[in-house]
Amino acid sequence: MEKSINWSFIFNAKDWFYSFALNITKRWKYLVGLWVLLLLTYFYLGGSTTTVPRTLLLITGLVFSITICLPGKLYNKVFLSILFSGSLFVILTPVLDAPDETAHYSRALYISEAHLYLPQKSSEFRVSKDVIEAEKVFKKPLIHSDLDKVKTSSKTARYPKFLATNASSFIPYLPQVLGLIISKTLGLSVLSSIILGRLCNLLVYAFLIKVAIKKAKGKELLFASLGMLPMSVYLASSFSTDGMVNGLLFLIIALFCEYIQKDKVSLSNILLFAILCLIMATMKLPYVLLVGLLLFIPKKKLPDKYAYIFIIGLILLVGILSFFWLRLSSNINMNQVTSNVNPVEKIKYTLEHMSEFTRMIVQEWVNLIPNKIPSLFTFGWLTYGLGNLLWFYLIFISCVIFMIPQYNPLPKISKYGTFLVGIGVTFGILMTAYLMWGKVNEIAIQGVQGRYFTGVILLLGLTFNSIKLFVPVYPTLSSEEEEKRDTFILFIALVFIMMSVVLTVLQYYGFKI
Repeated sequence: MEKSINWSFIFNAKDWFYSFALNITKRWKYLVGLWVLLLLTYFYLGGSTTTVPRTLLLITGLVFSITICLPGKLYNKVFLSILFSGSLFVILTPVLDAPDETAHYSRALYISEAHLYLPQKSSEFRVSKDVIEAEKVFKKPLIHSDLDKVKTSSKTARYPKFLATNASSFIPYLPQVLGLIISKTLGLSVLSSIILGRLCNLLVYAFLIKVAIKKAKGKELLFASLGMLPMSVYLASSFSTDGMVNGLLFLIIALFCEYIQKDKVSLSNILLFAILCLIMATMKLPYVLLVGLLLFIPKKKLPDKYAYIFIIGLILLVGILSFFWLRLSSNINMNQVTSNVNPVEKIKYTLEHMSEFTRMIVQEWVNLIPNKIPSLFTFGWLTYGLGNLLWFYLIFISCVIFMIPQYNPLPKISKYGTFLVGIGVTFGILMTAYLMWGKVNEIAIQGVQGRYFTGVILLLGLTFNSIKLFVPVYPTLSSEEEEKRDTFILFIALVFIMMSVVLTVLQYYGFKI
């Protein structure tokens, strides 16, 4: 039996490499286009012609060239695409340079020492000295940081910055913690611990996106395109919790799509969905509203007439538990996280200034796209970005949302659900920022970034797909035609990730003119 398994593996590997080599000849136009766009991006972003980071640009080009020629199912290609391109971010992103990475790295260190939640006493605001060593070379490229000469330490130092993560449970830090534990167990350097922590986070994100694409049958391109959003891959390649958050978001929404296609949705399916939404509440609270999607499963799909009662009961239970989580997370060290914040007093002040609040909230809704979308392409601590190149991505993703056929589309009742939940989540994000981050006497929303709305974009992609207005009957594509279509979409998604990698190379390893 072992010999047959080994021979099978050898033949499969041989077939894979043959298909890969064949794709190089079939996709030569994509390869040429990739290298041309790499060079054009470098010069458009102001790269110097005299001092060119040739090695890094060459490695970047080779990684994306290999990626575009990968054979296999779409979900496997997306998995490897995220893994390969994200690995470049893992290595190229400087020390603690991703948004809030100081807080996330220190929280992961704290959890790796078997502390599942935050301390309440000031004397316990201590984490491994590794974070102090890392902060000494803050924003320095990893290869220039000398952290490879510093061993991971079990000694602790006072570092209250990790309290800023009070809204998150330990769950979204588990991948990063695994990397840190491996590093400490093997006695590796701080540099190795940072790389391993980032890699584990990236691996989990890529896996969750792969599973989501497999479950979202007929809507694979929507999930694949948004799963390869450059900012999402970038954040998953750091210590940010957004890797796990976005991956789980995609999985929950994909499960909803899968349930809609089933002949019957079992009570265990419904229970699993509710549990995942409850977990989401401890990671990104506004997205707990995804549990409301259960109300929009067509009645004929449910096992019996009492299923809606079961669903409503679960929604109420998830809501109550989420409220307790909100109370717990907002009370612990709130003054340490944000000063002059009092949600209760803020509500009272808002009621007294309702006309001003109404005007502000309407403006925020109208300005969501022009004000928040640019931050999806602003990297580091919101310090450098792709500029006007981002509007080309908006064109691309708009085409995916509105014009790419979604086979097995959602029924009307379910589309109403994705729309209403998307609106609810958006309002929840805005109000969370308004109540929890702003001063009592301030009618304004501060600190909201475009990356918070990735799940909303996916929900609206399921709602507003309009291709049937133009093509009432979808054409049946051969496997070869499907591969050509998928490769084209994958190529465009990869180009925008490549542009973001080139931007990082130029920002920290090249010279602008």
